[in-house]
Amino acid sequence: MLGAVEAHPGLPLPYISAKTAIFHLFRSHGPRARQCLAAAEAALGDALGVTFAPGTEADAGGTVIYFNLRAVLPSGLELIIKAWADEVAERRVTGRTFTEVTEWVRLPAEPEEPGSENPGPCGMCGHPHTGMECEHCPEGYCERSTQ
Repeated sequence: MLGAVEAHPGLPLPYISAKTAIFHLFRSHGPRARQCLAAAEAALGDALGVTFAPGTEADAGGTVIYFNLRAVLPSGLELIIKAWADEVAERRVTGRTFTEVTEWVRLPAEPEEPGSENPGPCGMCGHPHTGMECEHCPEGYCERSTQ
């Protein structure tokens, strides 16, 4: 990998750990930043025989800060080319997903209209009232009798 860097003096030295080698491309801005990213991808890809996959990296608040190109060498070492996202990429809406969220909401009680109340069963005979009058009690037996 360092041979590829030595052969391309425009590449920055990577930050190397046991699992990753990270190339930071933070010094270029505007169209030059896009050119540097493409050149780094081509130089490392050709020299090491890898294909880079794009991705982004966000801060703790979820704001995308970095645009990364990642590849893995056969040894397991991950190569990352990292640049400022707003310098080398733009946000595009490629589709939308709508999720239906459901919650049960209590309906408001509607006020009863006068005269439409159901008085319940007759207190004398126990039969249900069909309206304001009791059809089952003899005349005068209860306050709602019609017979």
